[in-house]
Amino acid sequence: MFKFNLIIAFRNLLKNKEYTLINLLGLSVGIMSFLFILLWINDELSYDRFHEKSSRIYRIDWHSDNPQTRTPHPMTYTMVNDFAEVEDAVSLTPVWGAGLTQPDRLVKNGEIRFMENRIFAADTTFFRIFSFPLKSGNPKNCLTDVGSIVITESIAQKYFGDEDPMGKMITINFGFDVPFRITGIMKEIPDNSHFHFDFLLGYNTLKAVNTGDFFEWSDFGHYNYLLLGENADPRELERKMIGWAIPYLDWPETNLNQLKEGIIGFKLTPLEKIHLDSHIKWELETNGDIAYVYTFSALGIFILLIAIINYMNLSTARTAFRKVEIGVKKVLGASRKRLQAQFLLESVISTLGATLLAIILFEIFSVPLGNIAQKNFELDYANPVTIILLLAVATGCGVLAGLYPAFILSGFQANSILKGGGSVKRNRPVFRNLLVVFQFAISIFLIIGTLTISKQIDFFQTKKLGFNSDQVIVVAIQDTLVLQNYESVKADLLTDHRIRKISAVSNIPGRRFNQNPIQWVSSEDSYPCSEIRVDHDFVQSLDLKIISGRDFSVDRIHDVENVFIINEAAAKLYDWDDPVEEELIWYDDEMTRKGKIIGVVEDFHFQSLHTTIEPLILYVDPDDLNYFLIRLDASGIQETISYLEEKFTALDPENPFSYFFLDDDFSKLYVAEKRMQKVSGYFTVLAIIISCIGLFGLSAYSAERRTKEIGIRKVNGASSLGIIRMLSFEYIRWIMVAFVVAAPVGYI
Repeated sequence: MFKFNLIIAFRNLLKNKEYTLINLLGLSVGIMSFLFILLWINDELSYDRFHEKSSRIYRIDWHSDNPQTRTPHPMTYTMVNDFAEVEDAVSLTPVWGAGLTQPDRLVKNGEIRFMENRIFAADTTFFRIFSFPLKSGNPKNCLTDVGSIVITESIAQKYFGDEDPMGKMITINFGFDVPFRITGIMKEIPDNSHFHFDFLLGYNTLKAVNTGDFFEWSDFGHYNYLLLGENADPRELERKMIGWAIPYLDWPETNLNQLKEGIIGFKLTPLEKIHLDSHIKWELETNGDIAYVYTFSALGIFILLIAIINYMNLSTARTAFRKVEIGVKKVLGASRKRLQAQFLLESVISTLGATLLAIILFEIFSVPLGNIAQKNFELDYANPVTIILLLAVATGCGVLAGLYPAFILSGFQANSILKGGGSVKRNRPVFRNLLVVFQFAISIFLIIGTLTISKQIDFFQTKKLGFNSDQVIVVAIQDTLVLQNYESVKADLLTDHRIRKISAVSNIPGRRFNQNPIQWVSSEDSYPCSEIRVDHDFVQSLDLKIISGRDFSVDRIHDVENVFIINEAAAKLYDWDDPVEEELIWYDDEMTRKGKIIGVVEDFHFQSLHTTIEPLILYVDPDDLNYFLIRLDASGIQETISYLEEKFTALDPENPFSYFFLDDDFSKLYVAEKRMQKVSGYFTVLAIIISCIGLFGLSAYSAERRTKEIGIRKVNGASSLGIIRMLSFEYIRWIMVAFVVAAPVGYI
């Protein structure tokens, strides 16, 4: 019986080649899109799960009015000692802000030199917590000795070629050259990790050269991870941590009371949720967003539904052509269930064929779409799970697409059909039209969503930031002699008429900023405040607007000693009539500074537009400058850059000259949105194509069904344009209904 039904199914599919092709095309595009979206979602959900103990690893975060990922280094071993639930722990951090706030570092192996920024330091427990496999070296002791370092395979190839680097030396410049012995070669970190590095050195090396409070409880500058026991309850541990750190912290009593009451405190974030759920200050890398996962999940389901609706519509629309076949079969004794099975089989065969075509399309478009989404889209056909998934998608779509048509077609009465009746009930075309409304409503909604994302990207790109970044290039200050003589370097460069302005800063607008408390001398309240150490020309170089007070002046010697400029957001922290001349205490990383406010600048977006403008303090500090900001004349930019390269190479022959444009660097903050715009745009186009394929099939069927009517109208003088208008209006009106339904939802 199955064989007979199979033969009949193939015959029917081949008999109606045009509609079979339309169905195959619509279903294949829908299934291909669904596969891409499914792989994207799976990749996003897989972050950090490759670690053997990922379900038991938690990051310690600081939560307050200004939550952040960084906490004090001593927390790790102190918690291992104080809490039985904590099995092990590790601290790690980008070395002295490399890649976050400070310039790239020069790494050397003899004459081979490159600027690098993915340099991390960690405790010796690192490989006990994280399952990053070593190709060479012992994970138990590769970070034990002072001066030991682990590098990745790509870095080994980059600096040593085919030579075995184990035991050999490389040098990293941190203002002075520090030699390291290679004690481990690590395999490349998977893409689905929430942090990546190329060099990993031991904290003991940092402790040997760092004389500050970097490793004390006072410094919130480390990324701390705990490995909890098998039966540990992280929420219960969080409750135990309320007030636990009070004996270790030398804080004002007000803050300690808030810590004791749980108003502020330490929270545990599961490793597996960091990528999608954590978006607080000082994330190691830009994370994904669970909202995108929900959005793409809905998008994949919608596209598949549109393809299935196409099949249902075309199948039910062609019922009139199969009435006689059904009537004869019923007269010969075919039961309704048998007919339903046959129609479902036809549907499943169609979706199996569509799935094969979808796989071909997937392989064609996997690389270009992968480049856009920054994902590696691959189907492992040797994996049984992949085969089961593909079969499940094919059969599931087949059953869903064929279920409704099967019940309709099998429901005709044989006597009615053979007597010339047996037409479909009147409500069935209405249902088919409702399906058209539904699929086009989805398409229109997706169009609105894509346009909204485009407007958001346009907002990011055109929004006035409050400072002028046009033709500003950023050059890192790598050499201490250049830093010590930066004023003379500036004066020399400004003699060239193509260079308009130069300033030097500690942090670049758009990147990370240190935060420390500021406090008005007449108040007990302190507030976190971002900070930039600048030279006297910073405000003028970026065309910032002073709205109260004055700018820094090189003619005033005291402007290098404890005077501050703040932004409007900082000026609103306290009940000042006018903040100028008010005294402020700034608890910076090195010392407590007390000084007067000399000016207020208009708020400007020194960080991403994703965040509100935070309080900011500017302070002249010639000893802590990391970058030159150089504004060039708009003409002959490449020639000017060549001139700067020549100048900086002469000043600092040890470090390769490198630069970037400030506005280009700022635009990188919105890479995720731009990627989302492209990906959602492509899939929206595919959804529209699928809907149009279905509409084309329905229109072709409508024209075929009304051939006699069209002939009579033609004989009676109807024009071709009038016939097209008549046939088009049948479905255009339902598309308009779809717009009326989708537009308000899209607007909301």
